[in-house]
Amino acid sequence: MHRHFEEVVYARELIRSGQFGPIHTVCMRNATFGPIMPWYYDPAVVSGGVVYSLGSHGIDIVQHLVGPIEEVSAHTACMMQERTLPSGIVVKNIELEDVAFATYRMKNGILVDHEITACEQQGTDRFLVELYGEKATMLLRGARGPLALYAPEITGTTDWQLPELPDRPFGARHHAEWLEIVRGVKPDEASGWDSLAGMNVIQAIYEAAESGGRVSVPYVEKADYDRN
Repeated sequence: MHRHFEEVVYARELIRSGQFGPIHTVCMRNATFGPIMPWYYDPAVVSGGVVYSLGSHGIDIVQHLVGPIEEVSAHTACMMQERTLPSGIVVKNIELEDVAFATYRMKNGILVDHEITACEQQGTDRFLVELYGEKATMLLRGARGPLALYAPEITGTTDWQLPELPDRPFGARHHAEWLEIVRGVKPDEASGWDSLAGMNVIQAIYEAAESGGRVSVPYVEKADYDRN
């Protein structure tokens, strides 16, 4: 769903236009206080912690914006073994990870730092993305607002610019596109390939955290997957 946020759509279009120039590094951050449902912390019910529940969204945005992840190194930890939920329920002996730090090397050489945490009183607003390139810097959902752009060659000024984004109700773009796909007005850009690509990265994060090394991410061409 985060693909359809106006700032993500703007960022992707700018990157694909070539105006942004070569991107060297990306910083991705997903942070919350953590789930409020007690069953979430039961490994017999949930097979993974914050990497699955929260990091998956950030992984999808990264790959959506700058291409497939090729290699992963990572650390994970459970920092809060006991939690008092808003309902007053106390959950003890928690084992699932609530913090993860991952570094990605993309297929195109871009380096990405991804921080995932469910241990913050005031986390990110859905996500925070920073993209750094030769010609521009772009911040999504940071302290400057939904979208901030520093790109003198594009904007003609050395000041930060806050591009105006369409003012739509939450989810309106996402649902409108889905309806167009259902009606056959436009092809479906996403498929099961996107889910597989994200799950392969998640698995690589866990393997890298356990081994302390770098793990290659299996890659299947989207066209080959869709044909099968």
